[in-house]
Amino acid sequence: MSTFTGVDDVEVPAPILAKVLAAWTQLFGMVGFELTGQFAGALEPADTFVSYTIERMADFVGLAGERRNGG
Repeated sequence: MSTFTGVDDVEVPAPILAKVLAAWTQLFGMVGFELTGQFAGALEPADTFVSYTIERMADFVGLAGERRNGG
């Protein structure tokens, strides 16, 4: 599969789709862990770690922007 045709017949190259899905599942899991208190007592402050992970996933999929957590 070299491309995926999605909504409105937009074609997305398979490697891009794979990166986006990997980042989405990473972030979805992080939000779930944060909301259910899985980081409590093990990772404090969790918001710093979540922010760092969001920025790394943005880098992973090729989004650029101002970084607050280690750059």
